[in-house]
Amino acid sequence: MHEVSTPNVPQQDGLAERSNRTIIEGARTLLMIVAHQRCGLWSEAANTVVYTTNRTLSPKDATKTKFELFTGCKPSVAHLRIFCQPVVAQIPRAKRSGKWNPIGKVFRFVGYTRRSNTYRLFDPE
Repeated sequence: MHEVSTPNVPQQDGLAERSNRTIIEGARTLLMIVAHQRCGLWSEAANTVVYTTNRTLSPKDATKTKFELFTGCKPSVAHLRIFCQPVVAQIPRAKRSGKWNPIGKVFRFVGYTRRSNTYRLFDPE
């Protein structure tokens, strides 16, 4: 049976409101407690919360993750990192100006990409 909710009344969609609240509270926690930042990077924190939440156990089936229920594949968690931790990324040889210049630069880890072997990094400069 198809049921619709009244426009502009978010209280009628409790499941979506709860999901949104979970994402916002998780992002706030990442930014305030882990990253010690009062503003900025909200979208990155929210994306990271969604990414990690999808790899935790589902309330519908306590033996599978949401990712596993959606794709049928068990997700790997070996690549998970701490939000906003300092990381060093290598500078490609073509972009290095000299033999004695640094080969890496310090960034902050802010999230995951669609590819499993890459991360999103933030340059504070």
